[in-house]
Amino acid sequence: MSKREVGRCCACASELGLDVEFIKVDQNDRTTDQGKNFYNINPHGYIPALELEDGNLQREGPVTVQYLADRRPEAGLAPANGTFARYRLQEMFSFLSTEIHKGFIPLPLCASGW
Repeated sequence: MSKREVGRCCACASELGLDVEFIKVDQNDRTTDQGKNFYNINPHGYIPALELEDGNLQREGPVTVQYLADRRPEAGLAPANGTFARYRLQEMFSFLSTEIHKGFIPLPLCASGW
């Protein structure tokens, strides 16, 4: 996951006026600004991760954006759940995640020596 995904989630939460606490994660050693090992929060090590009040954790950016949009459906940031328009949104998120973003994966892996 990238900073782009975090930016999308932050923009969505801000647009909706949601009370969300943001915690920074050091991308080198994967520790939070509170000194916690981020892998204990998200074993995949990806950002963003949204911890809900009930303790559940949402880990994927496209789903997190939809979750946030569903908190305030009257804002119209995402089509209503269960509609064909919503499936088109999910189709686009899937395309971006699997076809567009995969082209950028080798760059950090090469830099890290994989």
